[in-house]
Amino acid sequence: MRFVQFMLCPIAAAIACGSGTGRSSSPLGTGDAGTDGASPPQAHWFTEVGSGLSGVNVTHQPNLAIGMSGGIGVAAGDIDGDGKPDLVAPSGLGPTYVYRNEGAWRFADVSAASGIDGHGVANGASLCDVDGDGDLDLFLSTDQPWSQGTLFFFLNDGHGTFTDDTAAAGFADSSCVTTVVCTDLDGDGLLDVYVAAYGFVGTSGDPGRQDAFFRNRGDGTFVDVATRLGFDADGLTWTVAASDYDRDGDLDLYVGNDTFVEDDGTRPLPAPMNIPGTSAPAPGDRLYRNDGPGADGYPVFANVTSSAGAVLSVPRGTMGIVAEDLTGDGIPDYFLSNYGRKALLEGSSTGTFVDATGGTALEATKDPLGSLLVSWGSALQDIDLDGHRDIVLLDGDLHGVQQIQSEWRGTASAFETLQPDLPTMVARALVTADFDGDGDLDLVVTNWRGATRLFENVASHPGSAGASWLAVVPKAKTSAPEGRGAIVTVAGIAKTVGAGGIIDSSGPAEARFGLGAAKTADVDVLWPSGFRSHVTGTPANQVLTLQEPALLTVTPRVVPADGKSTATVVVTPAKADGSPLGPGAGVTIDATSGTWQAPVADRGDGSYARTLVAPGTPGLAMITVSVAGTTFAIRPRVEFR
Repeated sequence: MRFVQFMLCPIAAAIACGSGTGRSSSPLGTGDAGTDGASPPQAHWFTEVGSGLSGVNVTHQPNLAIGMSGGIGVAAGDIDGDGKPDLVAPSGLGPTYVYRNEGAWRFADVSAASGIDGHGVANGASLCDVDGDGDLDLFLSTDQPWSQGTLFFFLNDGHGTFTDDTAAAGFADSSCVTTVVCTDLDGDGLLDVYVAAYGFVGTSGDPGRQDAFFRNRGDGTFVDVATRLGFDADGLTWTVAASDYDRDGDLDLYVGNDTFVEDDGTRPLPAPMNIPGTSAPAPGDRLYRNDGPGADGYPVFANVTSSAGAVLSVPRGTMGIVAEDLTGDGIPDYFLSNYGRKALLEGSSTGTFVDATGGTALEATKDPLGSLLVSWGSALQDIDLDGHRDIVLLDGDLHGVQQIQSEWRGTASAFETLQPDLPTMVARALVTADFDGDGDLDLVVTNWRGATRLFENVASHPGSAGASWLAVVPKAKTSAPEGRGAIVTVAGIAKTVGAGGIIDSSGPAEARFGLGAAKTADVDVLWPSGFRSHVTGTPANQVLTLQEPALLTVTPRVVPADGKSTATVVVTPAKADGSPLGPGAGVTIDATSGTWQAPVADRGDGSYARTLVAPGTPGLAMITVSVAGTTFAIRPRVEFR
């Protein structure tokens, strides 16, 4: 093995490499920056926390009869409201475990009291505050269609006890579900749910069900509108990621599909295989551009896979997606894990992408023994808190063969390939979270036919000289719960909160940054509502919770279409610091359907209200609000039925 670096030059920017401004902005380049024949330096990032200390004892039990090796996931999040990330860990054919984080790397098995016992086979888990009540609800999913149900939804009582709400919420049974991502694609301030489906399981061929997108109606129920939104979700989907790649104020969607193509780096690649049991080729990845609301109140999505760059149509087996700005130009790029060659797709201001993997260390496709690396979970995070983002990538063969893991250390001008200190594994999902509360990011890793394993970050002494850090936790009052979709920028690095992209899994909805030697940092949060929070001189080494003002409320969200029932819209314009703007703000409130009882009422306390009367026929009304001529980005909807 050789020491490999690759330069961090943005392709489209006229910026000289090696100028050394102190923080990495781009891992893109055209060649190796150092190949002197020496072995890569040894990583000293992680040490395993064994089950004897942690109490986490989960082993994946796959159904070997299906003839393929899929994923196994894990969800990390604070389910009981004590500020520490807990774990929900499926085991395949075995039970799903719930572990409460008690601190000091000790987890208590609270599965029996959690309310999820006996709810079928599960491979995937996802935590998010679907109903907006301040606690994390739970999805469990499985890619095994013969099980009794393949998608379960549980409401959290706020203390980590769950109640099955699958049927009442309207989540139709979905066959072969892999990943569940909560995101507000329609921009109404409610969390919707994208359900990825791997439509083939077993050698007999089972096309199963297509991906689903459940729109949140605002009354605790959901409806699948994937077809109406134009999602031609006919692929074998491993995972999805939501980010605003064209920076127009709404969330776009990258769908990672399996094509059964092994990419060893040679070109041209073979054509995608047919879905077993059918004559249809397995479709590749999809990129859906969100063009905002249409006349009917539903968002309009355009499949731009073909027009956004030829690189998007390359057949892959995309099993992990990192959607983040890697070049420092404010435009998200995509890093895709794959069966073989990884893909680093650089975005541009024109909405197109180019493959920037060539000539970089990320182009490596094989392990030292010559076996093709099968890459799954990935993380782009500042592991050692030096102010430069690093990459951890998990590998695991499809046939149960252990493979080496991949670790790259970011510097001011390059990424360095490290000899990994993570063990060889048949790895699958990777979730990062600060399990021990010391400020750096630890790992939880799942393994096919193996254990769910915890790794403590020992790369630095968080908070010491050269290892400052900052965590930003957005609390939305107008945008979707948990601030999902908010763009947090610190030290020139922009992160989308809750973007997803982790196969079968989910992590905390937060943005974490290494600050190196800096003692303070400026924090900018662009909320999905369009409101911007900016905090200067934030002291380092803390978890910063930022509250979005309650700019807009609509109650109720669902009313009878009887010609007389009403919904009330309340607007409270805010200054840059979040305080009310006050009377006389010039507020307009309009709707695409229904009639208004009266003009906008200035209530004299900084808030404004208007009451909408339902029509006599079912439909949707999209609410638009403007303050002093500026229209809010968020557009709540009222459903008449």
